[in-house]
Amino acid sequence: MLHRIAIILLISLCANTIARETYTKDDLKVLFKQKSYQEYLDHYLDIRPTQRDEDWKKMTLEMLALSIKTATEKKEFSNQTFDSILGYLSNATLKTDHYAQFIFAKYALGFFQVCVDSKSNCQSKLQEYWSSSKRFVEIDQQLFHLAQVISSEIADQVLISILNDDSSKIYCSKMENFKNIKALLIKTVSSQDSTDQTFKNVAHIMDESCRKAIASELKKETITTKNNSEREKLYKYLKAFQMTDEKFEATALTLYLLNGPAIGDVFNFAWNKLSGLSQDHKLRETVLENIKSFQTLPDDIVNISDQKRSDVIITYINKNFPEYFEVYTRACIDYYSGARSFPKGNPTLYCDKFIERSKKKNWVSEALIQRYIKAKKI
Repeated sequence: MLHRIAIILLISLCANTIARETYTKDDLKVLFKQKSYQEYLDHYLDIRPTQRDEDWKKMTLEMLALSIKTATEKKEFSNQTFDSILGYLSNATLKTDHYAQFIFAKYALGFFQVCVDSKSNCQSKLQEYWSSSKRFVEIDQQLFHLAQVISSEIADQVLISILNDDSSKIYCSKMENFKNIKALLIKTVSSQDSTDQTFKNVAHIMDESCRKAIASELKKETITTKNNSEREKLYKYLKAFQMTDEKFEATALTLYLLNGPAIGDVFNFAWNKLSGLSQDHKLRETVLENIKSFQTLPDDIVNISDQKRSDVIITYINKNFPEYFEVYTRACIDYYSGARSFPKGNPTLYCDKFIERSKKKNWVSEALIQRYIKAKKI
């Protein structure tokens, strides 16, 4: 019995000795020559720190690169493989290597594509990758579209990184990217913030070259958008970064009032701008021509629920820019009389309400009101 116990203890001791056995640098060299990357990486930290010289670093990085390339080629996109690679790259010596980080970024694209295709929840993996990996803008541009599906919050972080890269001017100049950049701006700008606060909140989103690349298109969007809240935020952004001019401001702010404004900085800007517009006939003509080009003339202010507020704003617009509601009423008359063709239908959606209230408010002449009544009977 004692003999058997002694044998068991001996076997156990030998097993523990084997388990504690570490690889030497010579062992790693053999594994390196054999391209046995997995066994190598299992033991690359076995040797003492004093022996982790440039030769060891070179071998380790090559084995890591081979491991990542093989995983990518074989489409080994499991959580286990992902975590394993990320674990190696957390090593202080390996994490700074540009090439290793680059091929891991390419692997990560495949990993997150599989995640999206399989509709798996990999938000935590994406956050872990994004917070610990090196940036490669050409890969991040592809990652952004995957991140949009996985996590909108992380997608915003990816896009901000792209917009601050040295190559951002090229990216921002492409129309296919404009929609996402605009959406990020609208999400970041607050209706409650002052112009100064808007500058502080938005300055980090993109570099100056990107801002310049999208300025012209943002101005167009500010004028043409049917969403007045969107117009307010885009105007506030452009104003904060001094990207506006007199003609643009006069048009954008007049449109803001005509489409049912919210109380705030932009409303105050618009109110003051319209007061100045009353003294500048040439500028009013420019604004009028800009607005007349729309298939539907802006008139949401007529239909807001607070009629008292609506009356005050319409009266103010009419006092300082009387040409607008005359053109508006004439378009309404032409539509009902058939004098002009309007392929998109009535260009003055709330004309009937406007005329009815105008009878008491004298916003347009009695002659125009009578022409409207006659046209309605046709």
